[in-house]
Amino acid sequence: MSYFILCILQNIVIPSDKSNINHSVRIRFVMYCSIHLTTIGVFALTTNYTLSDVLTLDNIFLICTCITSFIFSLLRFFGLMIRKNSTFDINSGQIKEFQYLYNFLNINIIYIFVEALLCEFPRYLTTNLSTLLCSNILSILLVSCYIESLLKILNENKAKNLNIELSKSLGDYNIKLDKMRAHAHYDSLTGARSRIFLIQEAMRLLDNNILFSLVYIDLNRLKHINDTQGHKKGDEYLSNFVKSISSNLRADDIISRFGGDEFILLLNGCTCEDARTRLNDIRNNIKFPFSAGISDSTETKTLDALISSADKRMYLEKQKGNAYV
Repeated sequence: MSYFILCILQNIVIPSDKSNINHSVRIRFVMYCSIHLTTIGVFALTTNYTLSDVLTLDNIFLICTCITSFIFSLLRFFGLMIRKNSTFDINSGQIKEFQYLYNFLNINIIYIFVEALLCEFPRYLTTNLSTLLCSNILSILLVSCYIESLLKILNENKAKNLNIELSKSLGDYNIKLDKMRAHAHYDSLTGARSRIFLIQEAMRLLDNNILFSLVYIDLNRLKHINDTQGHKKGDEYLSNFVKSISSNLRADDIISRFGGDEFILLLNGCTCEDARTRLNDIRNNIKFPFSAGISDSTETKTLDALISSADKRMYLEKQKGNAYV
């Protein structure tokens, strides 16, 4: 009785860590009292003292209490009763298991109080000492096994939670990776395809011997706008140009910002003549003056050569004052 009151007072003054199942008042009380009663019974069976002597002689009772405290401390220290990192991260289905444990512990508490009352009748205890001794040992084993099974549930659930967290982390990583990939494939200012994407796509077309034209474009008025209206207006000019020209391209055509005010179009299935016809239509539909040079995949099998050829033609015709060649 005194130990039960002591456990309650201790839990009020220093609350138990609710994240650890083994700090429960019920568990500590049942385990301690079961061990204590077992120690008293074993002491009475293995010495010349009777059960009445053990219960009435303060020195002998104190020895049993000390032995109990020592055994109880060893059990707690070596982990029979505790696992430091076991938490209550459980789902609704597992809560029943804990409720069963607490019901079992409550029954044991009642049983221990009954035993304490029976201590007032030594004659009864003497004739039934073996039975009471076995019941206390069984209580210790049952509580310990029940705790171990619940800890197994907790550890399994912790592993599941870890997998969920890992999956979430991988999902977040994939989202970030997709965003990084998108940033790598698009120009952040204009929304046109990036230079990296253009090179990858052009190399794919060349490797698969797919016909395409490469159009090297240089905007004619960007420098003037930057100098007279500021770079913010120049950025708007670039973005509006990409929007206008994109609305005149097919789904499989690509516009890429190659650098500054220079853009490259990849026109699938087009020869140079086809590309010139396409550019005529584009020029008539947009209000952005530009110079352009054209090459196609029949001229060479290297991307550098195609870009260089279109670039030279664009500058040649720009010097002559023509729109494109």
